[in-house]
Amino acid sequence: MGFAAKVFCDIPREGMGENAQESAAQAAARLAAIVESSQDAIISKTLDGVIETWNGGAEAMFGYTAQEAVGKPFAMLIPADCEEEERQIMEQLRRGESIAHYETVRVAKDGRVFPVSLSISPIRDAGGKVIGAAKVIRDITLRRNIEEAKQRQARFDALITGILTRFASCTGSCIDEEINESLREIGLFIGAEAAFVVLVARDLAAWRWAYEAIAPGFAPTPEEDKTVPMGQLPWFEQCLLAGETVQVEKPADLPPAASLERAFYEKRGVQSALLLPLRGRGESVSGCVGLRTFSRPLAWSQEDVRQLRIVADAIANVLERRRVENDLVDSRRMLQLVLDTIPQRVFWKDKDSRFLGCNRSFAADTGHADTRDVVGKTDFAFSWKEVADRYRADDREVITSGITKIGYEEPQVRPDGSLSWLRTSKVPLRDHENRIFGVLGTYEDITAFRRAREEAQRAKEIAEAANQAKDQFIAVLSHELRTPLTPVLATVSAMEELGSLPPEMRADIEAIHRNVELEARLIDDLLDVTRISQNKLILRRENVDVHACLQSVLAICNGDIQAKRLQLSLHLDAALHTVRADPARLRQVFWNLIKNAVKFTPPEGHIDIRTASAGGRLEVEVADTGIGIEPETLARIFNAFEQGERTATRRFGGLGLGLSIAKALVEMHEGTLTARSSGKGRGSAFTVSLALAAPDAAPVAEVPTPHPGEGESRSILLVEDHVDTLQILARLLLRWGYRVTTAACVRDALARAAEQSFDLLISDIGLPDGNGCEVIGGMRAASALPAIALSGYGTDEDIRSSLAAGFTEHLTKPVSFQSLRAAVERLLKAES
Repeated sequence: MGFAAKVFCDIPREGMGENAQESAAQAAARLAAIVESSQDAIISKTLDGVIETWNGGAEAMFGYTAQEAVGKPFAMLIPADCEEEERQIMEQLRRGESIAHYETVRVAKDGRVFPVSLSISPIRDAGGKVIGAAKVIRDITLRRNIEEAKQRQARFDALITGILTRFASCTGSCIDEEINESLREIGLFIGAEAAFVVLVARDLAAWRWAYEAIAPGFAPTPEEDKTVPMGQLPWFEQCLLAGETVQVEKPADLPPAASLERAFYEKRGVQSALLLPLRGRGESVSGCVGLRTFSRPLAWSQEDVRQLRIVADAIANVLERRRVENDLVDSRRMLQLVLDTIPQRVFWKDKDSRFLGCNRSFAADTGHADTRDVVGKTDFAFSWKEVADRYRADDREVITSGITKIGYEEPQVRPDGSLSWLRTSKVPLRDHENRIFGVLGTYEDITAFRRAREEAQRAKEIAEAANQAKDQFIAVLSHELRTPLTPVLATVSAMEELGSLPPEMRADIEAIHRNVELEARLIDDLLDVTRISQNKLILRRENVDVHACLQSVLAICNGDIQAKRLQLSLHLDAALHTVRADPARLRQVFWNLIKNAVKFTPPEGHIDIRTASAGGRLEVEVADTGIGIEPETLARIFNAFEQGERTATRRFGGLGLGLSIAKALVEMHEGTLTARSSGKGRGSAFTVSLALAAPDAAPVAEVPTPHPGEGESRSILLVEDHVDTLQILARLLLRWGYRVTTAACVRDALARAAEQSFDLLISDIGLPDGNGCEVIGGMRAASALPAIALSGYGTDEDIRSSLAAGFTEHLTKPVSFQSLRAAVERLLKAES
């Protein structure tokens, strides 16, 4: 301490008092203590540059002890390239000038060069002459580091700001260029030797390299490493997918859970790495930004990591924007492809009906190959300019009202002058604020369709005319077939009543009767099929007792059942058995089912008829032990002209219409008819299901066949132009006890009516000089007598017409004598 005081406090003692000398010594001691305790290096040297004093701060700063430094040249602390600087400083000191806070560099004992700040003052003797220099040296390494860090941070901030600015404005293909350039700049600034972006595949099956920037002298990532299957580096994946940043200063520092990652990095010579997740606006991770070094480990400062996270988020956003743009481009490309592929023409216009765009089909209609040639033009520029005003009016209507016009037809003139027809639709175009700014139109050329439609209409009219002609032909044929059957049936019926017929003749008569009825049934089936197919069959519904209806039908079929010695089981178990139905048509259904059972069941077989009611419905089942139905046939058993196997038609006869008609009739009653069978030779069963009538509905009882009273004599006018039918019916009526007057035409009938009164009229509809409606009309003018129409025409329209003309009942030829007899008795009793 005294040594330092001697250097800096060379105070002359001659002439000083004792007290003054004591004070000077104390001051020198305090100064020496300050110098020794200073962290700065305080050094004195001669003008020749020899070190004279050296404090503890100098020892700590430079590494030399006082013994090593004192007496040595100060030049040992100066780098070689600063010697000229030191010479200039010494010249300045010799002139007595001081130097404050001069920054330069000095060399420590270990060769370390570090920055310092110098403050130098000249040392003078008692006469004021400069004899040396005192230096205060401060180590400014920390301050310089802080300043350099701030400067580096400022440069990094500027770099990041520039990158973000470029990202904000880049679109399309420039996005790839900006990402690559940004990776290169960031890697260079940070000191990384590889910077890259890895994306998660859309199918989430792998991580795939998308971008990479490599420092000169280092190899790019091998192709086999550019696709990493999901699960191959699980610890990295877990961290990144959780949105965490991964910092690897040395692979050896990785945790035990990252053993696969450690081996991966060691194999590829990675010294350090930084991985930052790419998070889009939805916070979902789509990949990562990565930095690597290969030549040396690199520590990542928290500030650098923070800035790089900003870059990673920006890259994620710009990639998401690029994906949206790509999707939009793909959508537009797909839309244009669709527009150019579909046969419909598509166009869109502004409020002034100027074309804003169109597809290629529309452009072709205008006579242009390029859709751009249409843009800006109006309809007046094209071949359809004569109707352009109407097109513009349609546009204004849609734009003004905001209401879509769909599928209206309009003409258009083609470029070649020919006329075409279009089916057009127009909808208003709206912007994001729902304001209408134009109209979108589509149309298709329906010229060929209209031509085909017109041809189809003509064909339909021809077909309808042919169908009407066919129906008329079938009706006439039916009439012509029925008319000669009437006298045959009537004669056979009359002969069956004779008790004197020998047994063998009675069997022949019964055979004739059955075949005539079969012939009539075939004719009726043909007519029913026609009526059903044309929706012309009309039901006359009333409340019907199904049990009574079944018993009535069984009475008709009883002869056939007995003839084949069939066992009949009738179980009328339904507690409720009234339905709302057409009684005649319902009897026709049951007759068909029972006749089929009889027809297809071998002699001595069994027929079982059951009824049941439940859940508001009535079921009637007709089951037999007959030939059965194969499963493949069961599906088509209700088709018209079907009889199962082809051999069935030859074996059992018939047209195969009965079941088809029965099913149609049941369905017209909102019911169902189903069939089931266990197969060939195992019988079959048919089930009719109908809705029950209201509980309080009273059924109409089946009308029993009446028998006229003995000796009753009522007068009947019989009008029939077919001679045989006239004679047979007249004889039957006479046999039943009625007085009969006959006529063969309208004129004769009206003449007979003028001569006398009658209790009943029985008249054919078709007569040589008119029809039976004229007869009933003329006679009804005098009296309201009951009348029965006889006709070979039996359609619903025929029956409706005859009843409207005044007939009370309509019987279709061939007329069975039972039906005629019942009708006559019923009407005469009602009259009386």
